[in-house]
Amino acid sequence: MATIVDRLLIAEPSLAIQCALVSLNLVIWWSFFKVCAFLVPRALSSAVWYQQLTDEVWTQLPGLAGREACPVKRGGFDTKYGYMVWIFVGIHHGVAGGLILYSNLYSDGGVAFRHGLAMALGGCDILQLLQCAARAEPFHEVKPDNGSIDTVVPLIAHHLFGMIVILPTNLFFSTDPSIQLLAIALLLAAAVSVLIGLVLEPIDPEKPCNQGAQRLLPCYVVFFSLYVLNVCLIVALRWVMYPFQIVPAVTRFWAVNPVLGILGGLAISLLVVFNVAVLVSMVPVAWDLGVGLSEILASHEAGKSAAEAFIALPVSASSKSALRRSTCASPAICPFPPDVSQAAFRSLRASFGQLQSNVGKSDML
Repeated sequence: MATIVDRLLIAEPSLAIQCALVSLNLVIWWSFFKVCAFLVPRALSSAVWYQQLTDEVWTQLPGLAGREACPVKRGGFDTKYGYMVWIFVGIHHGVAGGLILYSNLYSDGGVAFRHGLAMALGGCDILQLLQCAARAEPFHEVKPDNGSIDTVVPLIAHHLFGMIVILPTNLFFSTDPSIQLLAIALLLAAAVSVLIGLVLEPIDPEKPCNQGAQRLLPCYVVFFSLYVLNVCLIVALRWVMYPFQIVPAVTRFWAVNPVLGILGGLAISLLVVFNVAVLVSMVPVAWDLGVGLSEILASHEAGKSAAEAFIALPVSASSKSALRRSTCASPAICPFPPDVSQAAFRSLRASFGQLQSNVGKSDML
């Protein structure tokens, strides 16, 4: 008779073992976050680009439904706290997505797949929501001395997908290729986007350390190229792979139980809306960065150095705005940056209804 450890190791598709795995991942990844919070600032403290990240932790964001603003943790790549959080998220999503990819490639009976999804649910979805509600590290959204928890609502909407479908998926569909591809399109897309964002921050052309005559143009070109690559990967995973797996996935859920099919369809639809928001935000940024590059090159040909040409651009220039938007947070996770106008915020909020954007704070996937 298999022991509890054996059953956990193979991520047995039973409700008790799956709940135990999710709880275990909650503890493991919360502990790992504490390790990141201790090691990352010390490991990067001597890096000039890291020193130029802001120390600001809190920012004022409008509450939901037009209520008073409340202090919310800044979670973008442009803050030291946010950069550390995104290192954690990149590792988490990369490991979970890698396990799912391994299971799909090597047909291991769904063992790695079940471990990957349990990791996603316990180590991110539930962890973030619990810590947010408890006003505790690592992911608390609202300043502890503030009475409002309005910003918890967008987190629930964002993480509702995992909370609805992960346990049923691990119980019934862990060997289904369509379901596996769906999970790969979601988790790996987020992981890749986060990791690209981590690389973009040190070469951000707006940083003083990158504005020397010999550094600015190469930094801008690499920054622009990686951002465009990020857009292409998101399109390939979220708009080519993901849509083709939706109907087979919902059909599998419906075959088990119509209620499960309806819930699965709802969860998948939430992600479709989110994918639209991601693409709508990323494409203009890529365009503006390209326009900025052409302006810099034109000025450079006119006799100015690339650094002089970039600095000469007005602060409101589309390219500089795009740089700020692209480093506020991972575009695949938080498509709405801090400098979105209030009018745009209201428009987005009206468009997405209950899926209101937590502007400038990165929602983990």
